[in-house]
Amino acid sequence: MDNRHFVIAFLLILIPGIGLAQEDKYELEFAPDLWYNSVDGIRVGARVLGDMEGTFLDGPHRLDAGVWLGTSFPEMPVSYYATFTEPIPSLSDFGEEFNVQLKSSIRTGYS
Repeated sequence: MDNRHFVIAFLLILIPGIGLAQEDKYELEFAPDLWYNSVDGIRVGARVLGDMEGTFLDGPHRLDAGVWLGTSFPEMPVSYYATFTEPIPSLSDFGEEFNVQLKSSIRTGYS
């Protein structure tokens, strides 16, 4: 459980700092999310996509994340996922990207 808190804290510290280190603007697109399953009940949450302005999920500093809260409060009512991708241009070719990717998730709703 301590590792999960470390990863979440790391992402919350890292992601805002990325936009400050760049000359270009960083875009965050938020989307509310609402759905139902028989284990968790109604799930309320949000998803976010982040990338550099003018790119379409193929530029540097790509973020894909989401968080949800289950209303029936199972053992773990909160689920999330976060993926951060950083391409390495010096190792990439046209049409083939070499990148470093950080992923973390806790998914609920499986029986």
